[in-house]
Amino acid sequence: MAATFRVTLLGTGVPIPRPERFGPATLIEAGDQVILIDAGRGATIRLFQLGVPIGRIDALFLTHFHSDHTIGIPDLWLTGWLSSYFAARRKPFHVIGPTGTAELMHHLEKAYSRDVEIRVDDEKLAREHAAITTAEFASDGVVYESGDLRVIAFTVDHGAAIKPAYGYRIEYDGCSVVISGDTRYNENVVKFGIGADLLIHEVAMAPRQLLQEAPIQRILNQLLYSRCWTLHNLTSSNLVCN
Repeated sequence: MAATFRVTLLGTGVPIPRPERFGPATLIEAGDQVILIDAGRGATIRLFQLGVPIGRIDALFLTHFHSDHTIGIPDLWLTGWLSSYFAARRKPFHVIGPTGTAELMHHLEKAYSRDVEIRVDDEKLAREHAAITTAEFASDGVVYESGDLRVIAFTVDHGAAIKPAYGYRIEYDGCSVVISGDTRYNENVVKFGIGADLLIHEVAMAPRQLLQEAPIQRILNQLLYSRCWTLHNLTSSNLVCN
């Protein structure tokens, strides 16, 4: 029986806080490992709907630092620390991302230090399970390996001022999925997408002068429709590769 390699889009939204379309977050279950790419608004609610304990996440990977991709981090970190069945993390919260990730997480620790102190004293939660560990990278290459799971980061082009910005290629048990991250056309997406079983491209755009053309409207409308969610509908792909 093939090992489980499941990719679930928890959210594909934009910064607009629409209740039917949560923020960017992609869940990847690879055998006994569970990782998350980005933590947009509502990621923890989607995990709860799936029955995946929030504290079960082995590592969170960040593509870039726009708020709609990171605003769910405190919820994932702190709610995952609670003792209830939907949380129950028993290890530090591990975050992997480009240069700047450690600074982001350091400031979040400072911002929520009173909450941690209160819960340690009041609920007797283990302080070490609220700890944060980070791993940063500054170039393309393998950024995570655990058993048969390998994660490769690659630079993408999200705009001249939006740096760093990365995508990820995740390989497991002979299968691979590529997540572009927010990007315009970029040769790295092509390079790292070669041979992938699943490609998730996060951005669909067209020049303003083309937006009035019916064929372009149909394409973009279909893309937008396919990326919208109801509160009780998640899309997942189970990869079985030979």
